[in-house]
Amino acid sequence: MDIEGIVSKKIQAILPIYVPGRGNSTLIHVRENSITVDATIRTVIKNLCIYYHLDLKASNRYFGGFLSIGQGIPLPLTQDDVLIQIKVRRPIGEADGSMGYFNLNAIEKIEKRGKTCIIFLKNGTAVPCLYTQKTIEKNMSRGRVVKKLYGERYSTIGEDIGSYMDLDAPATKGDMARLFMMIYDIVNQIK
Repeated sequence: MDIEGIVSKKIQAILPIYVPGRGNSTLIHVRENSITVDATIRTVIKNLCIYYHLDLKASNRYFGGFLSIGQGIPLPLTQDDVLIQIKVRRPIGEADGSMGYFNLNAIEKIEKRGKTCIIFLKNGTAVPCLYTQKTIEKNMSRGRVVKKLYGERYSTIGEDIGSYMDLDAPATKGDMARLFMMIYDIVNQIK
């Protein structure tokens, strides 16, 4: 599985599917088309976390604690790409995945169809799901909260280096406060 190639095509949704003769697989909708991968959705998510240097357990603990939820925790890959979980199929066997991961930025609209909904992605794909519109909107709201938190927490990453070019300038209280917060976060992550 070429995770870097998949990521470069801008992931819209990651869905569990069953392919006859191959078993549990994953359908990845990207901006231009879709890709079928001979791996479970769990493996694909694990490989995405490795690619983005993301500790999934730590992320779930931090954001799940903030949102006071234990399951269906949004997954922030980057400041712009937050994946929310939505049930897209009923599991057939014990190890079947039923949750799909949708890029919050890729959702165009949601349409109610009877007891379920259809999620329309910006690339034109329509994905039926088993959640109600209210549940999907709640998950999207949680995703927006995680996106905001992630942006606030990591906003200094990628900060303009130009402000640090005058290395002989004295450190300000703001510099010291940022340093203290970074050390505090590191200590808490180690615990």
